[in-house]
Amino acid sequence: MELSDFDYHLPDSFIASHPIKDRVSAKLFAIEKNNGQKRHLIFKDIIELFCSGDVLVLNNTKVIPARLFGNRKTHGKVEVFLLKQKKDNEWEALLRPSGRVRAGEVLDFKHEDCSLSVCVVDAPRPDSGNRLIRFDDPSWMEKIETIGHVPLPPYIRRKDSKEDREDYQTVFAVHPGAIASPTAGLHFNHELLEALKRKVLKLFM
Repeated sequence: MELSDFDYHLPDSFIASHPIKDRVSAKLFAIEKNNGQKRHLIFKDIIELFCSGDVLVLNNTKVIPARLFGNRKTHGKVEVFLLKQKKDNEWEALLRPSGRVRAGEVLDFKHEDCSLSVCVVDAPRPDSGNRLIRFDDPSWMEKIETIGHVPLPPYIRRKDSKEDREDYQTVFAVHPGAIASPTAGLHFNHELLEALKRKVLKLFM
């Protein structure tokens, strides 16, 4: 089996560039495990699908604005996409461009009156844009909330907006650190979660 076996043509007109405002009204496709019956539902109908013994796991990680657009000291443009936190102030990141940026080089990012610098720790890696970067400013997390951009899904071909900071966040997000939205959880709202709790209580009564 090849990964290409799962390729299919999806016209751009079928891709929503903005999420639906009423989260629970998104479409939901369900397949019955026992008989293979296919059902077209909306997301709030998911409450009907839960049975005794089922487990719902919620990822309460909060998405951070992990894309940073800035400049090198040479005034060349640079993009840093945070991938994985290694230490308190160090991250594995994707640099574009990467091969031209030397180890020890400082990159500058700014938005209005907020500015931030990062140091590229390691040398370019063969066949990879990944690099280790270090924030020397102790308030770096607060500053990327101003300077950073929301990492939209790759099939969304537009620039991020102010509304995306809420639209691509789950209602139960608490702990900052995610670099991509846990999209499976985006369709829950507080009312649906409360309804699920009530159903669980009934199942155990």
